[in-house]
Amino acid sequence: MSFGPKPRDWSIKMNKKERRLAMATALQSAASAMIVVDDISGNISAPGTNAFNKSLMAWGVGASEKAYVITKDANENVAKSARNIERVVQTDVSHLNVYDILNADKVIVEASALAHISSFFGENGAAWE
Repeated sequence: MSFGPKPRDWSIKMNKKERRLAMATALQSAASAMIVVDDISGNISAPGTNAFNKSLMAWGVGASEKAYVITKDANENVAKSARNIERVVQTDVSHLNVYDILNADKVIVEASALAHISSFFGENGAAWE
């Protein structure tokens, strides 16, 4: 066959500014469901799903609500405590995901992580330079 099929890449590439704008918009739309906690890793001294689940209930996350937990740094105790709960997604500031923010019913953020997010994605942040 002289004119056989040719493989093509149909993926769409987003520019860096578009990705940052999408993240800033997602964070702004999730602001009403955002819960700011002083120190998540301070509440979890050792990894334990039950203790983390009780902390979620204390922060106002219902038993059937999906939660997105954002910490400043990757804390091993928090990651191990949250990974076994199906309705919880945990990440640090450097690995934020637009889908997870929009999919969550409640977004729990450490105060230090929120300061970093607002300095990066805020009006005069580094994302717009």
